Amino acid sequence: MKRLFLVLIALIIFGNAAYSQATPNGAIVEQTSCPPKTVGTYEQYFETAKNVYAKQIEDAKKDNIKLEMPTDFSKRILNREEFERRKAYTGIDCQRIKYWSDGLKVVGYIWKPKNSTGKKFPLIIFNRGGNRERSKLEPWMAGGFYDFVSNGFVVIASQYRGVDGGEGKEEYGGADVRDVLNLIPLAKSLGYADMNNVFMFGNSRGGMMTYLALKNNIPVNAAAVMSGVTDLFGNAESNFSICPKITGTRQNLRANHLRGRRPRVVVK
Repeated sequence: MKRLFLVLIALIIFGNAAYSQATPNGAIVEQTSCPPKTVGTYEQYFETAKNVYAKQIEDAKKDNIKLEMPTDFSKRILNREEFERRKAYTGIDCQRIKYWSDGLKVVGYIWKPKNSTGKKFPLIIFNRGGNRERSKLEPWMAGGFYDFVSNGFVVIASQYRGVDGGEGKEEYGGADVRDVLNLIPLAKSLGYADMNNVFMFGNSRGGMMTYLALKNNIPVNAAAVMSGVTDLFGNAESNFSICPKITGTRQNLRANHLRGRRPRVVVK
């Protein structure tokens, strides 16, 4: 009986390994529609945006970064007319997916025009900022990428491995760059992405992922980066909270950085 049990365990392990090897990178293994977009009044939108910015100010203080609330906060957000126009728009289809990336099921999102039958749309690969669960993708972030989708683009983005229920471990620019590269075969499989018109956009940490994807020859026509991270150790020194464990104190990290030494960074 014990021998039979061991044989069954071995079959399960080797069967899963064989399935992992047989499933190509970029293959979508799960796909569900995003929950309906919930949009309240303009006043609610205004207060929510203001509260979010206030939290960013408090978070920045922890990293000795000074931010101030604008005197006229309305200049930072949509005006009422634009808010109502976007609220009425129903042409965005949002899908939460899990796709295969180097033997791991990684979470991502697709935003596209609703009517895609028989059509080809230019593609934007968006690389998110933040790390782990912080600043992860949300179904209706940026209004479901309204500016892009309403103008006939498809947007695809990865949460990166180990985030939002995905398998594996995020590496902040290590093997998780493969999760971005594997969006190319994923896009090819969709049928409605124009693979002759592929673009990439990344912000903050996502800018770093964009640089690394370009270094790995990802086939895109053009790429744009906003506030991209280029100096990891300088970034860790000024935003100490992004690394849960760094050998040495903040002062030592800064001193080593100024001397051109690279401290050992361990992310858990």
